[in-house]
Amino acid sequence: MLDFHMNQRCFANMTGYTNILKQADIFYQIPENQLEQVAGFCWENTYQLGEVIFLEGASSDELYVIVQGEVDIQVDPGLVSDQPG
Repeated sequence: MLDFHMNQRCFANMTGYTNILKQADIFYQIPENQLEQVAGFCWENTYQLGEVIFLEGASSDELYVIVQGEVDIQVDPGLVSDQPG
C-alpha cells in the first residue's frame, strides 16, 4: 500500500512539473514525452526573501524555473561588457 501511494504521488508531481515546463519559453517546442522525461528530474525548492540561491561563477548542473515569485539577479559589472568579443 505504501509503495502504491508513493508511486501515485510521484506521478502527480511529474504531471505537475510537465505542465510547468510547458509554460517555460526554453521548453515550448519540446514534445510531451520528452518533457515527461525532464520532469522526472525535477524537484521543488522554496527560498526565503533575501536568500542567495547561487553565486555568479559557481559551477552547477541545475536549471531553475521560477514558478511563483521573483528573483533579483546581481551581476558583477566587471564581467559584463557591451563590446563584441
